[in-house]
Amino acid sequence: LEQGGGEGKCLYIDTEGTFRPQRLIEIAQRFNMDEQSVLDNVNYARAFNSDHQLQLLLHASAMMAESRYALLIVDSATALYRTDY
Repeated sequence: LEQGGGEGKCLYIDTEGTFRPQRLIEIAQRFNMDEQSVLDNVNYARAFNSDHQLQLLLHASAMMAESRYALLIVDSATALYRTDY
């Protein structure tokens, strides 16, 4: 919290295949944070179509009800809908 964090985990839903754990490690190093702890606090899922994205969002809501999550990222929220419809 002293570094401005939300005291919770992050859910990351990737629709374009661009998630890079190495980038999180670089950011952790920049702020003198434990790299493994940072990675352990990010739950990642890859969505392959808009139906799958919806399933992942439903699963994410259940996870958020069970544990403390401070951030939900959907990168990109509309990409799969552009290709599916």
